Amino acid sequence: MNEDVVDEAAGNDAQSPIKPPYSYAQLIVQAISSQDDRQLTLSGIYAYISKHYPYYRPSDKGWQNSIRHNLSLNRFFMKVPRSQEEPGKGSFWKIEPTSENKLIEQAFKRRRQRVGMSFNNNNNSNGCNNNDHSSRFLLQTFLITFNHFLLFFIKLDTIFFTNSGFEYDKSICDQ
Repeated sequence: MNEDVVDEAAGNDAQSPIKPPYSYAQLIVQAISSQDDRQLTLSGIYAYISKHYPYYRPSDKGWQNSIRHNLSLNRFFMKVPRSQEEPGKGSFWKIEPTSENKLIEQAFKRRRQRVGMSFNNNNNSNGCNNNDHSSRFLLQTFLITFNHFLLFFIKLDTIFFTNSGFEYDKSICDQ
């Protein structure tokens, strides 16, 4: 199922594997849905991801921790105890049945790349200009700073007039 998509995104170049454009949840769904019985152990999920995406090396523990975190906290993944007559250890993981078709359909869709703040390179990977995002960020930063500046001087003005004994008509501020 979708092996050509997996191989293309995997970056099978052993010298510089690239990070796949899929979330951990998508990688888990890909692994589980690759099995005929639609269930897989934790070690099976690790093996699938390492085999299809060299970026995730078996020796690195960080991504494996993220996989465990996703399995235990994501409501779409269910832990299924192993039957007594089944050899091996550990439980199986399945996709929640009412969401299975939709999740499998979404499993190979690339997630949108995040736009980083880069001042050296104004083009992101798809050739779009990041100046709009940078300008928006700078404008928001300016407006927040200006707002804090105004609030500071209003408070300072109130403290000055109150502590100096000057009287002023507070009703002017309420208009």
